[in-house]
Amino acid sequence: EAAPPVTPSCAMVKVKAYELRTKSKDDLYRQLEELKTELQQLRVAKVTGGAASKLSKIKVVRKSIARVLTVINQNKKAAIREAFKDKVYKPLDIRTKQTRALRRKLTTEQVYSHHLWMFAHVAIRSAIRSDSFHDADCFPDADQEADSQGEVEG
Repeated sequence: EAAPPVTPSCAMVKVKAYELRTKSKDDLYRQLEELKTELQQLRVAKVTGGAASKLSKIKVVRKSIARVLTVINQNKKAAIREAFKDKVYKPLDIRTKQTRALRRKLTTEQVYSHHLWMFAHVAIRSAIRSDSFHDADCFPDADQEADSQGEVEG
């Protein structure tokens, strides 16, 4: 009346992500290889007409492989983030994902450095549009030069 022995395929079935995060890199890769070999065995059993319990286990093993790969990739990305934490230029996949407009938006320092330039630019453009701005206002000699050139030609 002893319990049936636990096979590796039964032990590897349900993998929890929080348990995987505590494991080392080598343990994660070892578990990934075990899951892949188990999946291969289940696929062979499917072709040869195995039991229904084995066929239903294929989905569980595939999801477990995905969980292990997800934790591995999360660990890699966390290590890269840590390495580039204080750097100015970062890899594209580490940068903050925002909208294109927000990524190109000026920082507050840039806004303050261009503050005076922007107001002067707007004032000049509005003056030009309102026709209160003429060449005679900025260049008083321009009218005199035009008159003198007209006299010489005529």
